[in-house]
Amino acid sequence: MNLDEKRAYNSELRQQQKQQTRNRILEGLVKVMADGLVDVSIPAVAEASGVSIPTIYRHFPTKQALVAALPAYLAQKIGAPSLDPQPDFPTYLEALNQFYAKADQMDDTLRAAAMSEAAVNLRRTTRPERLQMIEEMLRPFTTDLPAAEQERLRNVVLVLASSAVMKAFTDYLGTSWEAAAIHATWAIETLVHSVSQPPAGEVE
Repeated sequence: MNLDEKRAYNSELRQQQKQQTRNRILEGLVKVMADGLVDVSIPAVAEASGVSIPTIYRHFPTKQALVAALPAYLAQKIGAPSLDPQPDFPTYLEALNQFYAKADQMDDTLRAAAMSEAAVNLRRTTRPERLQMIEEMLRPFTTDLPAAEQERLRNVVLVLASSAVMKAFTDYLGTSWEAAAIHATWAIETLVHSVSQPPAGEVE
C-alpha cells in the first residue's frame, strides 16, 4: 500500500468511526426519550450512549444541533429518505409520504421516543428553523396573500405534517401510518393550492 492509499484508508476509517460515534450518541438520545425523561440533557444522553460529555460536544456543539440531527437518523433507521433542508413543495410531500410509510416499521423504542413528551419539547427547539423552511417552500404559492394569511398557512402545514396528526389518524380512524400520511399530505396539497388560486370570477 503506497502512502496515498494509506492516507485514503486512514481517512475513510476515521470517517467511519466518526459516523459510528454520532450514531451511538443519537441512539442514546432515542433511549433517553423512550425512557420518559421529559427534560433531555446532554449528561443523560452521554450516560445512555456510553460516551463522555466532551465527545458529544465534539460531534454536536449544542443540544439544538443534536436534536436537529435526530430526524435524519430516524429516517435512516427505518429506511426512509431524509428530508432535503430546502425542499420544493412536491418533494416535501413525497418525503412525508415515504417517511410515514416506513413509520409502521418502527420498533417499540423508536415509537416511544417519537411519541414522548420529550420529543414534543425537543421539537420546540427546532420549530423556528422548520417554520422558516416551510415558509420558503410555500413562497411561490403565497406571494399574493396578506402576511397574516401566509403565517396561518405556514403554521397549519407544519401541524398537518406532524407525527401528532398522523397518530390522531391511527387512533381515531384505525389507519396505518402510511394511510395517515396520504390523508395529511392530501389536505396540505389541497389547502395550499386552494389559497393560491384566485377567487371564483376573478381573472389571473
